[in-house]
Amino acid sequence: EKVEGVLEVVSGYTGGDVEDPTYEQVSSGRTGHYEAVQIYYDPEKVTFEELLDVYWKHINPTDSD
Repeated sequence: EKVEGVLEVVSGYTGGDVEDPTYEQVSSGRTGHYEAVQIYYDPEKVTFEELLDVYWKHINPTDSD
């Protein structure tokens, strides 16, 4: 949300087979969930490509959790 043009960011989980899992459950790797973010943004102020640049600079794609 610190990026100009980003209106809202919602974090949560995707996939999996446990309803409303806790962070601890997801982190254990036993629920089948992955951490996820949903980003609402103004494409007049920031492009999808710019958002991807920010995203890739802040995550480690080789980290399994």
